[in-house]
Amino acid sequence: MRSLLLALPLLLGGAGTLTTVGAGAGTPGGVFYQGPLDAVSGATMCFSLRGCSLAYAFPANNPALQVRRNSDNQLKDILILSNGNLDVASAAAFAGPDGGTGVCTASTSGSSTTLTIASCTASATLHAGDTLTCASCVQPTYITALGTFSGTGAGASGTVTLNAAQSITSQSVTSQWGLFVRKWYDQTQGLKCASATCDFATATNANQNQLLPLCLGGGTLPCIAAVLSGSPGLGSTNSFTPTSAAATLVVVALRPSGATTQTLLRETLAGNRIVTSASANVWPLTGAASGTFTAAATDGTAHSGIAVVNGAASVFYIDNVATPGTATGNTTAGAPSMTSSTQPLYSGESIVYDNVAFSSGQVSTLHTNQSAYWGTP
Repeated sequence: MRSLLLALPLLLGGAGTLTTVGAGAGTPGGVFYQGPLDAVSGATMCFSLRGCSLAYAFPANNPALQVRRNSDNQLKDILILSNGNLDVASAAAFAGPDGGTGVCTASTSGSSTTLTIASCTASATLHAGDTLTCASCVQPTYITALGTFSGTGAGASGTVTLNAAQSITSQSVTSQWGLFVRKWYDQTQGLKCASATCDFATATNANQNQLLPLCLGGGTLPCIAAVLSGSPGLGSTNSFTPTSAAATLVVVALRPSGATTQTLLRETLAGNRIVTSASANVWPLTGAASGTFTAAATDGTAHSGIAVVNGAASVFYIDNVATPGTATGNTTAGAPSMTSSTQPLYSGESIVYDNVAFSSGQVSTLHTNQSAYWGTP
């Protein structure tokens, strides 16, 4: 039955939405979902904030992430729902409002990253890493640092720094404790990294990326964001050995602005990788052995990036627009990973197809799947 379901056409109603196509056996509630690995199978590793496949999503008990709550450092697995979405409601319930109510009155002076808190209700307070919602908040909105803010409840006031400039005029702002990613599970569930899992993990609190519940898909879908401070790093503690020099790397990501070089996905420690450039609107592709070339990726927009590393036949596709070049891989073992910095970078999906050089048809199929879900161009 599953093979029959996967042959059905994918019907989606916009970023992150799913359409009922009839209650067939094996479909949860009659909802059909197609993950990226249903679109193009054969992935070596798949890290995503949605189900990588219908098979992984269907039980509704498989984890996408393990997160740490900033209030008390407690850990929790956040699951993939049967419709393929991340269970952000459970994540929000686990995080909880900062200080019990998390409601403060706040404003900015024009468009600014400085948010001035006039007062807070009950025991509400604010901390770096809190995610914020309000009537005019442009998502994602979160606190990167405390300025002069101090106190608790009605006596709390001062300034905090936001991740992005925006205009907020004397509004009720709700704060939720920050959740930080301790582990991003490889949904292929294979023991492909030195006979162990390839799960990306970061045990050191200060080096953990943040889970933002409202981020991609026009502020309706989650993402993993850059770290607030410390030395960034999210990768496997186990080593992976590529089968050949060829590989296809896949990401869905958004960089708000061109500020620094960050790694979106790396097959091994010194391996094939997709990065962002210190120059604006550019993502480079680098081969493990040699070769780097760039493709246009407009800052401030989420993109589907599919990089085919195949020597002189390499192609970097941004939103299914091909940029050919030369990038040569190798078979040197190392840990797969992604890294960022304290500069904003938002990721939703990272996939490695080792020893596979996608055809243009496979690229088009996967791009269509990612665009339908994430709302990328």
